[in-house]
This record gives sequence, C-alpha cells and structure tokens, in this order.
Amino acid sequence: MLAVGLLVAACAGSPTADPTTTSIGGTAATNGGVTGVAGTFDPSQVRFVAALERFDSCDALLDHFKAEAKERVGPYGLDGNRGWWGIPEPFMGLDDMEAAATTTAAAQTAPAGEGGAYLAFGGVEGVDYSGTNVQVAGVDEPDIVKTDGTRIITVVDGKISYVDVTTDEPLVLGTLQLTDGWNHTLFVVGETAFVFANGGGGVAMPTDVMATDAMIWPGFGYNSAIVLEVDISDPANMKVTRTLTVEGQYLSARLIDGTVRMVISSYPNDLPFVYPSNPASEDIALEANRKVIDQTTLDDWLPDYTLVESDGSSSEGILVDCARTHRPVEFAGFETLSVLTFTADGGVDAGDATGVIAGGETVYASPESIYVATNVWIPSDWIGIDDSREFDEAYSTAIHKFSISGSDPAEYEASGSVKGHLLNQFSMDEYDGYFRVATTDGTPWGSDETSESFVVVLEQRGDQLVEAGSVGDMGKGEQIYSVRFIGDAAYVVTFRQTDPLYVVDISNPDHPVVAGELKI
Repeated sequence: MLAVGLLVAACAGSPTADPTTTSIGGTAATNGGVTGVAGTFDPSQVRFVAALERFDSCDALLDHFKAEAKERVGPYGLDGNRGWWGIPEPFMGLDDMEAAATTTAAAQTAPAGEGGAYLAFGGVEGVDYSGTNVQVAGVDEPDIVKTDGTRIITVVDGKISYVDVTTDEPLVLGTLQLTDGWNHTLFVVGETAFVFANGGGGVAMPTDVMATDAMIWPGFGYNSAIVLEVDISDPANMKVTRTLTVEGQYLSARLIDGTVRMVISSYPNDLPFVYPSNPASEDIALEANRKVIDQTTLDDWLPDYTLVESDGSSSEGILVDCARTHRPVEFAGFETLSVLTFTADGGVDAGDATGVIAGGETVYASPESIYVATNVWIPSDWIGIDDSREFDEAYSTAIHKFSISGSDPAEYEASGSVKGHLLNQFSMDEYDGYFRVATTDGTPWGSDETSESFVVVLEQRGDQLVEAGSVGDMGKGEQIYSVRFIGDAAYVVTFRQTDPLYVVDISNPDHPVVAGELKI
C-alpha cells in the first residue's frame, strides 16, 4: 500500500518558457507585480520571467524602479502591493490623520511545508530516534520540534522548551518565551537554536506628504521576516543572543552542512501613495503619486534589515547589495526575492544576500540548488466572463533557480516557467541534472471538465530553464492533491470524485510516460 502525504501550497506562473510581462491593449494596470491593461484578453501576449540581468550601479537600480513605477502608477498607487491594509479614510489633514491613525497586526499562515511537525519514522541502523520530515536527504528544514536523541527542543505558541529525554521520564529543563513574531519554526545546531518567524507592524503617515480634501490615504503595515539566534547551552537560562529582522515575508529556510539559506519575499511597502476620494480628483492623486515615486530612494524599494545584539546594540542597512541584485529582461513586478546566507558557526548576521526583482512563494532545495516558484497572476477583472478559458490557459508558474555551494552566497542561475499551478514544495524535485515539476493547468481555486495534470521535466540551458520533456492527460477535470518523486518515478494523486493514482516513468527525461494508473 503506497501512502502519499498531503501538504498545501499553491503557486503559478506562465504558459511559455519565456516568463514575465502581461500586455493587453488598453489602459495600463498592475496587480501583484504583473502589468496588464483593460481590454481584449490575448493569452499569446503573456510573457514571463526568463533571462535576468545585473545592475552595474545603485543609480541604475534606482532608475529602473522609478521608471517602471512611473509607467505603471495610477491615482490609486501601484495595485497589488501587499503592504497596504486597512480601510481608506478621508484625508483631511495631518492633525486629523494622526488622531485617527491606528495600527493592526495580522497573523499570517505558516510557510508551506513547515510547522506541521510531520515525523519521519523510517529506521536508520544504529539510530534509535526519529527526526522531523525533510524532503531531500541532507537538506534540513525548519520545524516546530527537533531532537538529537538526548533532548527535544520545541517551539510552540512562541515558547521554546528544552526537554531532556535521557532519563526514564522526559524532563523539561527550561523554557523561553519569545516576544518577536508568530508561527515560529527552528533549526538546532549544537548549543544554538535558530528560530524563524514572520512579524509585522504599522507605519504612520509621513509628515512630508501634502494633504488635501480631495485625497484619502490608506493606512498600511509591513511584513517582517525574523530569525532569532538563541543560546540553549544552559536550558534553565536560555536567551536570545541576536535578532535579525528583514522587511518582507519569510518564505522558508534550509540548513546544509552548517550553512543556513533563508528565503524572503519583500514588497516596497512604505510608499505613501494617496487615493482620490472621487473620480474628479483622480488627476490630482495621480500627480501626487508620481511625485512620491520621484522622491524615493533605494531604501523604499529594497528590503532593509536590522540586526540587534544581546547587549542591545544594533546595525541596519539594505539587505541586498546593488551588484547582487538581478532584474528580469521583462518586467516582473516590484517585489525583491532574496536568498540570505549565514553559517551556524558564525551566527545570525546580515550575511551575503542575492536578490531578484520578482516574486516568490514556494521553496524547494537540494544540496546544490534552491528553486523558488511563484504565480504570475492575471486578474479576472481584466477579462470578460467569456474569456475564462483563456484566463485559465494563461495561469502558470515561474521558477527561479539559485546555485548554492559550501558557505558561499547563493548565485542566481536561471529562470523558466511551466503551465498551470503547483500544489506545494513536493510538486518539485531535482534529479540527475534535471528539474521535475508536477502541475495542474488552470487556477488553484477551481477546475472544469477540461483541466488536466502534467509532469514536466526542465533542464538548464544558459540562464533559462527549458522543457526537456513532459507528459499530461492525467486526471481530466481533476486537480493534483499529492505528489512524490522517487528516483525515476513520480507518484501523482488527482481528485474530484474518484481518487486516481498515477505512476509516471521519468527515467528518460525527454520522454516521460504514464506507466500505471489506479482509481479508487
């Protein structure tokens, strides 16, 4: 009996091997970092991130952000900025705004594939304890519990517990309540725990923005990715020794041979755009928003970090150096996808980060590579109801590959795309120089009688991930609910009313085939 587990994390991107900009004749609009325009939907014009280029200076990087933003900004700002939250209020002046301002912290869901404490019970000769589940051997993933057979370290509801399991009865030797973030997960290396979390807060209205009765200003907040270094050498007196906070959302992390890779997706979420209170004031708001962009600096676009030491001293700066920031040849939004590297021996610091101006959602890692997948979303209000099938056909997944070696910084390698959406990190796998992906076409929130699932094999050619082979026609009218890649085979479960299991032979990457099918 083959049991295939389920985890959830949908993402999507492009129908071609050349992922990024959406251009559809009409009035320009943006959403989620994807540019589009109202009018007739033409899926043949949808392009996605492929080749990326570095910037030769910080001035060039800032000019890029300003030029792209001014081209796309409207009277309502840059749509799809996840930093905005709250209900817009009439903008009656600075005193009124200050008096009415409120801040709200919103809890976020744990990154896919983490925090579930799924245990691997497979026995290992000479080892009488189990570890937490990992997707790839030798690549550790954060979880809410870690053990080395003599102690169990957990982080639950923001509290670290140290449990001695060398005696007949487990004994709690100490606890530490954390004050930063939520949905914590951790690594344990020797006498140090590295705890990852997401946090956030609110931002007050800048005093240098002019207010008129014709404008409204939406309160907004920011996400923060947090990693805490915790000294657990004395279980009764555990303490946080360093805290690194980065603007953005923590996606995932991996630990390989003592080197930590932390993946963060950041929005430029502190731009004080204004909204018009009525259609007649749209021109005023548009001009104000263009001035906001003109006055921006790199701090407004790239993620900042703050590193706090145990003695309270701190340092701060921009996480990604301009020379290590890449951009797609085709516009792919204003997010920055960062891979931060630091060593367990050296401890938490700002490290050496590599950045790509694009989004990221789902993370897969092998000992040699990190892949980050994200959807390139085409908003439904761009197209008519009669074009829903074209909408589904254009919904795809962009994938970015980074190489990792030893403790060196991650290096951007290539990007590509596959049709449809992923289920979660288990929908991806690197094997024998190829990258395999299982997808269902269309959107993750629905399927029709024409939907089908695919296994696509990608190979790197230069700075692009291109299709070497694929097989489809699995689960007509159904979606993937579980995937496992094992050697030369992929096991794919789709579901609608029956529960089919497909076995895909991918021993020949250029010609994968469905080798077997079972319907229950």
